[in-house]
Amino acid sequence: MSRPVRFVALLFPNVTQLDLTGPVQLFSRLPGATIDLAWHDREPVGTDAGFAIMPTVTFDEAPQADVLMVPGGQGAFDLLETIGAVPEQARVVRDGRIITGGGVTSGVDFALTVAAEVDDDAAARAVQLAVEYDPHPPFDAGSPTRPEADAEQVRRAVADARRSRGPVVSRAASRLGLASC
Repeated sequence: MSRPVRFVALLFPNVTQLDLTGPVQLFSRLPGATIDLAWHDREPVGTDAGFAIMPTVTFDEAPQADVLMVPGGQGAFDLLETIGAVPEQARVVRDGRIITGGGVTSGVDFALTVAAEVDDDAAARAVQLAVEYDPHPPFDAGSPTRPEADAEQVRRAVADARRSRGPVVSRAASRLGLASC
């Protein structure tokens, strides 16, 4: 890495902890990387796994980030369209300077993509080897479009996301001057 890189990751209640900690673990392996976990205060933030993660900085204290990471949570699916995003069926998507990943393991793929971007391919490969990331899932049900995915589970997840996250996304869309869901 030619220069230090500061990663700032957003914390929020009910974050899917692996969406946060998977990429952060990989970023931490890059030489010269500094990582901050930001929330509006320094109180523990509960995850959807039932435990909490401690922020390292508040929003007001957060330094300028070279990379801002916003982890996910269960069920964004069609809510992305509310804020003008066009969902794409890919593990990692690049749209200009924005790089996204969809799902826990694709968060690791996202982190490796970002690692190659801020350093180089060799550094990303070294991180991948260091954490022995070599997935071979025993089932083909890891995405709503996969053959072994339970259609009823997908339907429930989308409905739950619309109910629990829809109002937040609608408020964000309104602030951005976009249509709401």
